[in-house]
Amino acid sequence: MYVNEQVPKLQVIIDKLAADGEQVRVLEAGCGSSSKVKMPNNAWLVGIDISQPQLDRNTILSEKILGDIQTFELPESGFDLVVCWDVLEHLEKPEAAIENFAHAIAPGGIIILAMPNLRSIKALITKITPHWFHVWAYRHVFGHKSAGRDGNGPFRTLLKPAIAPESLVKLAESNGLVVSYLSLYEGPAIRDLRRRLRLTGPVWSAAKFFVKALSFGKLDAENTDCIIVLGKGSSF
Repeated sequence: MYVNEQVPKLQVIIDKLAADGEQVRVLEAGCGSSSKVKMPNNAWLVGIDISQPQLDRNTILSEKILGDIQTFELPESGFDLVVCWDVLEHLEKPEAAIENFAHAIAPGGIIILAMPNLRSIKALITKITPHWFHVWAYRHVFGHKSAGRDGNGPFRTLLKPAIAPESLVKLAESNGLVVSYLSLYEGPAIRDLRRRLRLTGPVWSAAKFFVKALSFGKLDAENTDCIIVLGKGSSF
């Protein structure tokens, strides 16, 4: 079981949002079959996904929507919290999804976006390798035996330029959103793999240096993932 150290930080933000006891309207965008964070007990949890099998397996949702977050007409100011975790990298037009979230989030609400760091060596490898290789890696390297079967990921990954950290910041600001938290970090699955391969200490430091040097500072070997928290009308 991989532990993502970012989750407790996000949980504090979510719990603060729910502290007044009022019902919290939550949208899990590209919800899949489970949540990455613990939702408040007073949440009305709406999940939207393009996969009916994933929706069928999700047992915590109050409401299920079979739809595409790029095009589905979400209610204006209809949600206090939007969570979109490891979804934007699979979209043809991630900017359309962000604009949809900006329309759907209520004043004072927050949007949590998690995705690969487009400026990482991991993202580059993902982008240039075929989908069958991703399925193989999930099964035989990361131990997910059901990968690629029965509606399970990995799903085809597009990694469009719009999800680069600097692009997301500009996109958020152009849609009236405030960037309240941005973190580039090493994903737990990759960290575990690196340690199993003994890529630690001076060897790892040298590898990071050479990746940075050979890419003229454009690629990051360590920080494989990105989380951005956006607010509407506040920076909480």
